[in-house]
Amino acid sequence: MINKSLIRDMDGVIWKDNSPIGDLPAIFQEIRRKGFKFILATNNAVRTLPAFQEKLAELGVEIHLNEIVNSAMAAADLLKERFPSGGPVYIVGEDGLINALAVEGFYPADDHVLAVVAGLDRKFTYEKLNRANYHIRCGAPFIGTNPDRTFPIPNGYVPGAGSILCLLYTSPSPRDRTRPRMPSSARKKQKKKKRKNNFYLKMVYSHKEKLEHTKLLLYVHSIPQVNNYIVLTSHTYVSTLNTLI
Repeated sequence: MINKSLIRDMDGVIWKDNSPIGDLPAIFQEIRRKGFKFILATNNAVRTLPAFQEKLAELGVEIHLNEIVNSAMAAADLLKERFPSGGPVYIVGEDGLINALAVEGFYPADDHVLAVVAGLDRKFTYEKLNRANYHIRCGAPFIGTNPDRTFPIPNGYVPGAGSILCLLYTSPSPRDRTRPRMPSSARKKQKKKKRKNNFYLKMVYSHKEKLEHTKLLLYVHSIPQVNNYIVLTSHTYVSTLNTLI
């Protein structure tokens, strides 16, 4: 039996900011017609799942909430493993992160926190840096949603969550700092990525024949740059999701 499934990034693969990449209604119609199961997985911890669903609807794509996962959910899951009962945490982030943590029983607090959890925060201030720094220096575990230093927009890139994590990660002498956790495939990719480059690959997996064969879509500036990042034993280069599907 052939297992057909997709795991697809969103930022830089499905859209750039508010601009769709390709004919999204036609792409998703074809995915469903072919019977593919799929998950939209993103490092973007800013939006809530309903906000992602609404944005996709505006682009002509109807998605169920259980077909979306983001890095805020992964951070909340990791925190839940360490603190099963939930509790107060210091949050540097926006609604997507706050809501994902709330689902697992964690709530924002300024003092006596279990951990510091950080992601992209477009209202980041020196006061937030100072408070987070204080908790980390006092030994609070530090968990980040994702290390992407840049975020794709139609005209290029803007600072991403990683730019904030860099500030927090340089806090003096923290006893317990947890680097952002990612899926194992993403961790392997990160290890092979050359440090001198300043942007991250965006990936989409197409699993077929019981996951024995994998097709990989990389979002990069140009095809030759793929070889500067990662060595693939089996690969296909495509310019849009239309080609992959």
